[in-house]
Amino acid sequence: MKNIQNMNLLKNLLNSKDKKRYYSTNTLKSYNTYKCKEHLDFYNKICIKCNIDICPKCEKNYHINHQVLKYEDIFPDQKEIQNLQNQIQVYINTFENLRKEINIWLNEMKEKMKSLDKIWKKMRL
Repeated sequence: MKNIQNMNLLKNLLNSKDKKRYYSTNTLKSYNTYKCKEHLDFYNKICIKCNIDICPKCEKNYHINHQVLKYEDIFPDQKEIQNLQNQIQVYINTFENLRKEINIWLNEMKEKMKSLDKIWKKMRL
């Protein structure tokens, strides 16, 4: 339930008209790779009120009593992402195989229709 609430907060934040800075451009790419320019700490949270990524020191100094979300509560871990990518690839492969089978079936039906058409023409003569 907490993750759903966090995702809803993030969704509202991303859809808000008062976006500041570069919000989520960095965060969504990969968390724990961007540092706060002021404190040189990695960003690890998002301040909902200010709509920015924050580091632990920013939170203590500037975002006291603001609603914040931890990255780990918002974004799935890398292993989960890999599992999802693998599942998607399985679906892609399955659909590709089905597409090939359907094309084969369609070609067979076309050939049968041609054959039936020839028989029909002969019968009409």
